[in-house]
Amino acid sequence: MILPLVFSDDYVRGKLGKATIPGRDRCDLCELAIKDHESETHTRSWLNVSRAECEYRYGFVDFSPTTKALSQYLNSLLLVSRRYLKKPLYVIYVCGLDHFNKCSDVRRLAQEKYIKCAVIYRQNNDEQNISKLDPSSNIIYVPLNNERSDILDISSTEIRRCWKNQPDQLIHLTYPSVIKRLKKMKFYF
Repeated sequence: MILPLVFSDDYVRGKLGKATIPGRDRCDLCELAIKDHESETHTRSWLNVSRAECEYRYGFVDFSPTTKALSQYLNSLLLVSRRYLKKPLYVIYVCGLDHFNKCSDVRRLAQEKYIKCAVIYRQNNDEQNISKLDPSSNIIYVPLNNERSDILDISSTEIRRCWKNQPDQLIHLTYPSVIKRLKKMKFYF
C-alpha cells in the first residue's frame, strides 16, 4: 500500500501563501481522486491517504525519520513477535526524480536497515545522479523508458495554474469529483 502524504499547512503556506488549500481539504481531494480512479478502472486501489502530517500540529514532519519509525514499528510489531512474519518487512519510500536530485536524505535513508527507496522518473529532470548509483544500493530507479512519450506531467503546481487560467481544461489533469469539490469550495488561486 502506498500512502501519499499531504504536507502540513505551514509547509505549504510557506511555498504558496494565500493559494494554500487547507490540508484536510487536500486529503479529501486525494481521496476523491482515488475513488474516481477505482470507479473508472473497476479495481481496488492500493493507494490510501495519510492524514498524519497535515493533522500534526507540532511542526514539520520529515520523511526520513517518519520512514525509519514506520519500519521499526512494523518490524517490532510483526517480526519480533514472530506471529506474522518470519523475515523482515521492508518499507519503501517512493519519490520523484526531482525530489531525489534535490534531497540527499534519500540516499542516506536507503542505507537504513529494512528500508529501500524507489525513485520514479519525472520529465525534465536530470538522470545523471541516479545513473551513477551502484545497482546493489537500496535505491530502485523506475525510469519509465517505454512510457515517456505518453507521460502527462501532472503536479499540484500545474493543477493550480490550470485552475486559475484555464479551468475548463482541468478535466485533462484530474478527476471530475475533484473539480466539483474545488468549485463547491469556491477556492480560487
